[in-house]
Amino acid sequence: MSDHAEVVDFYRSYGTESFAGAAPLYAQVCSELGDHPGLVALIAKHDPEAQQPNLLFAAVHY
Repeated sequence: MSDHAEVVDFYRSYGTESFAGAAPLYAQVCSELGDHPGLVALIAKHDPEAQQPNLLFAAVHY
């Protein structure tokens, strides 16, 4: 997954499936990622294994 649209779609679906009930803020961030093209571009530069939302949130918390 390196295309920007694929990253946005992946984050939206991941947020809906994984965070909707337990972490609504994370779900919202995932759903609105497409509104921030710079962040999408940064994520898309990484290997597909490193594009996981959990890794993004872990880095933010660190």
